[in-house]
Amino acid sequence: MAFVPPDFEVPLCLDRPEFRLEPLGSGHNESDHAAWTSSIAFIRTLPGFRDGAWPPVGGMSLDENLADLEQHAREFSERSRFAYTVLRHGQVIGCVYIDPKPYFERTARVKSWVSSDHADLDELLHIEVSSWLAEAWPFHQVHYRPQAVLERRLVSFEVKERSRAFRITVDGRPVEMTLTETETIVGNRGSSTRRLRPASPVDWLSSPKTPLPGWPDDSWIKVHPDDRTVRVSAFLPNADGNGTTVWCRDEFILAFDETYTQVDIVWDHWNDITT
Repeated sequence: MAFVPPDFEVPLCLDRPEFRLEPLGSGHNESDHAAWTSSIAFIRTLPGFRDGAWPPVGGMSLDENLADLEQHAREFSERSRFAYTVLRHGQVIGCVYIDPKPYFERTARVKSWVSSDHADLDELLHIEVSSWLAEAWPFHQVHYRPQAVLERRLVSFEVKERSRAFRITVDGRPVEMTLTETETIVGNRGSSTRRLRPASPVDWLSSPKTPLPGWPDDSWIKVHPDDRTVRVSAFLPNADGNGTTVWCRDEFILAFDETYTQVDIVWDHWNDITT
């Protein structure tokens, strides 16, 4: 399946006062090489690069880097994936990679980095690119760091230290939460949902069913700007008593008020027991 529709006009730039994005190519080789090789340790701490696959600890030669950039340019031309360089005053300070998620139609996996001497732009880059992806691209879903951007506000989960508890923040500030908890069972005879906990104010959220507080890196996030909602869903394999693996899903629907100081949360524990 095509990553983007045949008639979609792929953006060739994103201009912001602090930086500019344009397709990554061979003409950026020296500046790109200097940016990432000077920041290897820092880049490997960023979301999307913590698996150690890239950048290599030992760096690479300028010729090897050029081959990588030429590959990125070919993929951009083929519309199979899209790599953008991040420029500031004409110099490369980072990159944004927009790749397809296998087996998922119109679903993008996105990651970005900035050089260590421009670390202060990392969050701004994430916010601006997230808004750009939502407004200018035809994706059904975007996986880009365990956060969401809604009307240029950064929605995140704040984790309590040494605890499985977490809460919702907007631009780093906690918001008042009202939680309704439900459970959905899917089986051979259909599905049903029951309410585990009626709507009530909460200070922190906590559940042993969530392996990591907040949303895992592999969760999908869908933003609905029209009604100020964010839907977060993560699939979790779980073995039942007979040794059979069933699929579970924790799903959050976050609905914010107009001032983004209060959020209504529906937290659904979804279980597929189909045999």
